[in-house]
This record gives sequence, structure tokens and C-alpha cells, in this order.
Amino acid sequence: MGMRNGLNQPGAIQNVGFVALILASASHWFFRSGRGMPEAVRDASTGLLYGIAIGALLMSVWKRARARRER
Repeated sequence: MGMRNGLNQPGAIQNVGFVALILASASHWFFRSGRGMPEAVRDASTGLLYGIAIGALLMSVWKRARARRER
């Protein structure tokens, strides 16, 4: 199964969303210790991870609902 086919499955997209959510939540802890990184970069990277998480989780819900309607 290739990458393209794997990401068409709602479960795989949901897993990507959960991993991004965990990384975004943990990024506050990791970035707090890095004093050399500007605050804008820390906020941007955390926001990007939260955005990926929210988008992936919403896409998995949408794909599950669409698959349920097609049955």
C-alpha cells in the first residue's frame, strides 16, 4: 500500500492528526528550554502543528461520514 492509498483511509488520517496534536502539545515543553529561538518562531511552529492536527482530524471525520453515506 502506497502513501497515496494509505492517506485515503480515515483511520490513517486520524492517526496523523493525533500525532500532530501530541507534538503540538509537547512543543510548549520542548521550546521552553530553547532560549535561543525567537518567540515568533516558537508560536508559528506550534500553530502549524495545531493547524495540521485540526485539519487532519476534521478530514478523517468528513471521510468517515462520506463512507457511511455511500454504504
